[in-house]
Parts: sequence; C-alpha cells; structure tokens
Amino acid sequence: MAAFRLHVISPLVLVAARKCARDPFVYVRKCAANALPKVHDLRLEENAKAIVEIIGIMLNDSSPGVVGAAAAAIASICPNNLPLIGRNYTRVCEILPDLEEWGQIILIGLLLGYIIAKQGLLKESIMACLCPQHEKIN
Repeated sequence: MAAFRLHVISPLVLVAARKCARDPFVYVRKCAANALPKVHDLRLEENAKAIVEIIGIMLNDSSPGVVGAAAAAIASICPNNLPLIGRNYTRVCEILPDLEEWGQIILIGLLLGYIIAKQGLLKESIMACLCPQHEKIN
C-alpha cells in the first residue's frame, strides 16, 4: 500500500506501519521500516513526527534485519537527527556486526556522522585532510 503515491492513503499506511513496528514477525517489521521513506516522500509535514517515532522503535529492535531497514529509513528521511541516533547508539553499535552488508554500510555512515557532529574533526585526522575547508566541525 505504501507504493501508492496518494496523499489520501498516507495516514492509513502510517497507522499500519505503527502497528507493524510491534509485530512479532521480523519480516513484517522490516517491511514496515521499508515503507516509511515512501510515506515521507509524499511531503506531508504532519507525518514527520510520527515517522521519526516509528523509526526510533524499529532502531531499538532486537532483529538485525529490522535495524538495518530502520537505518536505511533514517538515512533517507532524517540523516541529521542526532538525538534519534544518540538514544540508540550503544545498542546499534552492539548489533552492527550482525547486520547484512548494506545495512552495515548505511549504519556506519550514520554513526560516523553522529560522532563527527558530537566530537568534531581534529586537524590530525584523516577525514580533516580529505575536507580541508573545515578545521573543526562542531
């Protein structure tokens, strides 16, 4: 249902995604996480807070597949939402080795962005050499 690009269906998909985020089956939760960027693409601002809340639930999931799909949703919807990443930082770092390859790549990028925003780039770091326009990001 999330593939239908109709504004009328978006609230229904959001309610279904919220319900599916707590489903006992892993594949249902993963599909719900994959549906969230499609709902967000409709540019309905009233859905933004609910989408971020659902992503937060899925990011704290025990299944690596759901966490990987939630990371992909964060990367496409709100990659700069540092409090969302920060709340689940240790949990996500623990589950990182169990994720599939693409989920690991996306999640490492999100964690790297979080650490850079939190700690800043030092002059001596390799990344600072790659982007010389910034001496320290903070």
